[in-house]
Amino acid sequence: APGAGPGLVARRPELEQIEALFDRVADGRAACLVIRGPAGIGKTRLLEEVAAYGRAAGWEVVAWQAVEALRVEAFAPLRIALANRLTTSDIADWHEAARSGIATLIPTLESRRVEFQDRASLTAALVAALQELARRRPLVMTIDDIPWLDESSLGLLEATVAASGSLPILLAGTFRDDEPA
Repeated sequence: APGAGPGLVARRPELEQIEALFDRVADGRAACLVIRGPAGIGKTRLLEEVAAYGRAAGWEVVAWQAVEALRVEAFAPLRIALANRLTTSDIADWHEAARSGIATLIPTLESRRVEFQDRASLTAALVAALQELARRRPLVMTIDDIPWLDESSLGLLEATVAASGSLPILLAGTFRDDEPA
């Protein structure tokens, strides 16, 4: 079970909810968690606890950090999160669309690529890539500051939620009450 790490005080109810979501994902079903509230209440710290629990369980953890300055670059938080984690051999046995999608996002991966006709096709391929990650072991995706995601990343997040019901994926993100929706 997630434990109160250093500096995590008076969060037992939240940690119990997180534990229930991890149980759901361990049973092979997707789950979503939005940590919402005003600035300074510890949303990011709680999100870090989600990631730490996933790592301790041996799950794949992909931590996105949305930054206002990167809102002009499509899929930047995912590219940054995966750039130094995936190798060409990691994706060698993936379906062609998933392999091509991730290689388009991370050009240093040496993989034959198909050209995507539009953003929707690339988004579908990236969803397939995230599903490939979840097929190896349960996947935890944490997204800090959801409102600062670029439009393409938001679309990817929505498509991942829609397509992942029967896969072990936990999507967890923070949302400040005073940020734009």
